[in-house]
Amino acid sequence: MLDSGSRGPQGKTDLGTSRAVLAVAGWTRLGRWSIVARRMSFARVALLGAGVVLLSILVFTVARQGLGVHPLVAAVIAFLVAVASNFFWKRLRVSDPGTATAGAFAANGDRSGTKEAIRAPWIVLPTYNEAPNLERIVDRVLSALRPVAPRARVLIVDDASPDGTGEIADRLSVQLDAVEVLHRPTKDGLGRAYVAGFKRALASGADAVIEMDADFSHDPADLPRLISAAAEADLVLGSRYVPGGGAKGWSLGRRILSRAGCAYARVLLGVGVKDFTGGFKCFRGEVLRALDLDAVQAQGYSFQIELTYRAFQKGFRISEIPITFGARAAGQSKMSAKIAYEACWNVIALRRSNAVAGDEALPVIALSPGAQPVGSKQ
Repeated sequence: MLDSGSRGPQGKTDLGTSRAVLAVAGWTRLGRWSIVARRMSFARVALLGAGVVLLSILVFTVARQGLGVHPLVAAVIAFLVAVASNFFWKRLRVSDPGTATAGAFAANGDRSGTKEAIRAPWIVLPTYNEAPNLERIVDRVLSALRPVAPRARVLIVDDASPDGTGEIADRLSVQLDAVEVLHRPTKDGLGRAYVAGFKRALASGADAVIEMDADFSHDPADLPRLISAAAEADLVLGSRYVPGGGAKGWSLGRRILSRAGCAYARVLLGVGVKDFTGGFKCFRGEVLRALDLDAVQAQGYSFQIELTYRAFQKGFRISEIPITFGARAAGQSKMSAKIAYEACWNVIALRRSNAVAGDEALPVIALSPGAQPVGSKQ
């Protein structure tokens, strides 16, 4: 630990190294966090500095590519956001939530060991103008799941798509017993669409709920692996950022935006999840029942971050399996600058609420391909 009162060569070296790290991030005014530096390890200070820098990169990228503003204006916006982040961080009670350690489990029970097999998963597909993709994605999803979960069902949640997606969904529900449709009157955000779908699935007896995109950016062939991993975890994330994962067809700006967003959430929330913003997930039913879904207000990336973090806070075991995120088959992306900005500020709100409440961090088990969960039964 760093201590301004250290004596001897080693103490001077540690303090000098800390100041060097702070100097690198000085333009963010991180150098004024002397009290933080005295109470945190070198690695933690470095991570916080990196988090602020990544946030600045995220904001600059969104301003340039999402809003099309002049580079100088985008740089000024990024600087102001960095200063605001410093303002909020200085008012948070400094804590080190840490990550999982061998044998560490949540206070509400040891969740290790093999769980009951998933037999009746529901796949929630939120749609808005997905007419070119819907019929094919439903066919691929059911084909992938029949061998491993014959009782699987697909719930299409359509937000009054003007391109006829809702009509196609109704036709599929008539033709296929495994398909249901939930019509919502207006386009009210991805998060609320998922929450509505989760509630319908749980009320109908789903033992697991899977969320995925309807545009083939998530490969239905990965669904059996997602379900298989849920035998030893409560929440399974299809991850682009564990070994073996990746994304195809992305621009450099989008890669930077996604990486920076995940790193930003990981550093601020103190959770060892690599892919915080991904939308390909398998929740065991008990996870969603334990969460207060009505309290979730976030949308887009922010929704994905919030649910994962809430599951982490409840002590549920989280694992990540590698997936390749593909390019959209047809239609247009729903990503917007507003969604990215919401994610930035919602992460700060989540971290602040945790600090104010004084909650202790709970363990997260992030699996590499083929790895055994910490503490699980062999």
